[in-house]
Amino acid sequence: MCRWCTNPDGHRADMLASVPHMQSIHKLFGSRVRQLREQEQLGAADVAALVGCDVSHYYAIERGTHPPSFALIVAIAKTFKVDEADLFTWPGSGIRHDLREQIRLAPPQALGPLKTTLGHPIAPSSSTPPTSTPAARGGAGASEPAAGGRGTTGRPPTPRSRRPPRR
Repeated sequence: MCRWCTNPDGHRADMLASVPHMQSIHKLFGSRVRQLREQEQLGAADVAALVGCDVSHYYAIERGTHPPSFALIVAIAKTFKVDEADLFTWPGSGIRHDLREQIRLAPPQALGPLKTTLGHPIAPSSSTPPTSTPAARGGAGASEPAAGGRGTTGRPPTPRSRRPPRR
């Protein structure tokens, strides 16, 4: 029995409000991981080696008998080249899950108009994020501090504290 659950089979069936009559979250997670592994055409032993865990542990995750650690969730997501939240998306269980899966499967070019419509313009992937400091823009104060020893913020520099000498 799971130490956080109260029913004899080990897990609560009402953990997600969006999924009525839901099976165990561990089993759902495991079946999602298996689905993504099969889409990538990888063997369980291969994935276990890539994420750095034992094959039997990985199989237990896919069966839903053992929950993964956060670090393992991140490693699994990186292996399948998905966002961590995609591991907790169950297509067919609700509109939000279905939409998230469609967005995951869509080519990046198709998402441009959607992001623009939603008010999130796509930044070119090769450019660096914009910065607002004068030094980054190459404006005033870019190479030398302003008069009075003050930097670009207009505040005096913070003195560095010194550790007292050892005796």
